[in-house]
Amino acid sequence: VARLTLTAHRGPSGAHDPRRGWGAIDAYAAVSAAIPAGTPGPGGPPSVGPDTDVVPAAATARAGADKVSGVLAIAGVAAAIAAGVVVAAVRRGKRRGWRPSRFRAS
Repeated sequence: VARLTLTAHRGPSGAHDPRRGWGAIDAYAAVSAAIPAGTPGPGGPPSVGPDTDVVPAAATARAGADKVSGVLAIAGVAAAIAAGVVVAAVRRGKRRGWRPSRFRAS
């Protein structure tokens, strides 16, 4: 309960909001946050941020994972394009009987 309360995101005023209620629970932050020993329970800081002592331990790991995901996505798109070019070249080559085209670069 203390972890959930300490890592919950509250509205800017910290009071009850008619749309969001008392705030939103951040389950990932509750599991991965490094909460210092001696931090008070539910009466402690209301949210994770630069003005509190609660810092997500996996914040830097997420940034590295995002870079790896981006590189893999770009590599996948490049591989799909290369496969499409190869398939088109093979189909055209079979149609021509593997003879060179009549247009030759001089």
